[in-house]
Amino acid sequence: MAGIASIGPDASPKGSIDMHILPLINRLNTHADVVTTSSCSGRISVFLEGAKKLKTETYNDNDDSDDHNHVNHGRDCDNGQLQDVDPADEVVVAPGEKASSRPNAGVGGKGDGGRWLFVSHDPVDITRPIINNAEIANKVMERNANHVFDSDEYDLTMATRFVHFKFEPMILHIQTRTLEVAHIILSTALSTGFRESGIMNVALGKNQFPMVAVRSNGLAMDSIIGILDDTGKPQKVVDDDYIAMLVRVGNMRFKENTAKMAKLTTNLEDVLFAEKKDTLDGWEDKEARKARKRAEGLKRQGEVRRLTSGESIIDEVDDDIRLASVE
Repeated sequence: MAGIASIGPDASPKGSIDMHILPLINRLNTHADVVTTSSCSGRISVFLEGAKKLKTETYNDNDDSDDHNHVNHGRDCDNGQLQDVDPADEVVVAPGEKASSRPNAGVGGKGDGGRWLFVSHDPVDITRPIINNAEIANKVMERNANHVFDSDEYDLTMATRFVHFKFEPMILHIQTRTLEVAHIILSTALSTGFRESGIMNVALGKNQFPMVAVRSNGLAMDSIIGILDDTGKPQKVVDDDYIAMLVRVGNMRFKENTAKMAKLTTNLEDVLFAEKKDTLDGWEDKEARKARKRAEGLKRQGEVRRLTSGESIIDEVDDDIRLASVE
């Protein structure tokens, strides 16, 4: 909670919580059994992949095979061994980057040197009447804005680093005190349309609490728009019209994403806080609710016994009257 209130930067690329999701986070964190751990309200981004760590086969000297650059996909090699490829030898390092000893991501991952060229948690501003597609494209990918890279003459390999245009919808991680509360949140998220949501650690160990990931891939978008050339510069491989179209689609998806986030906020309010609103004396905890239910049950049992006892007395009186009439 102190991290949310802090004015300092956090560990995310943005450095702080998105303002659009802050009301939902603040409301959830007032619940005694809930705490949020990480979130993103949704974003448009242009991302340069990092260097990739590949596996290649090294053959013995007496191997007659000509294909010494074959990429191994996890199969055993009878006449060779798996060897790591040094990313610094296999890929171009962009200006200002340097290879490190940190583990690299696989194809499409962040890896060494992976970075955002553009990030926005709001729709891209394209409202000026005079703005054209070239200006829109230049907003999200400034380098070589008027030039489309000729990829036909570029030798693509598994180590090639691509530039992606992405729209990523809202994601939220919520830790709960009990599995019961986790299931309530999960059920609400799924019914709201966040169909890829789930409880990440159902099999809980000692001192562990359930973690619910609220997410949906329905609005997600990922399109390759560029490549890192031999000089270490990001180059466009599509024209400005195509990039401008992606921006417009991303802006439309922001609207849908905002509507879904608002619906989720309302639905979580109903399932997590409705009982609080209905209780005049404040929140009724689990033990208090259990005691109240037990008292109500005992009261009902007493009423049933009294009614049953009364019916028995009436039956006895009716029998005595019938016997007297016969005599």
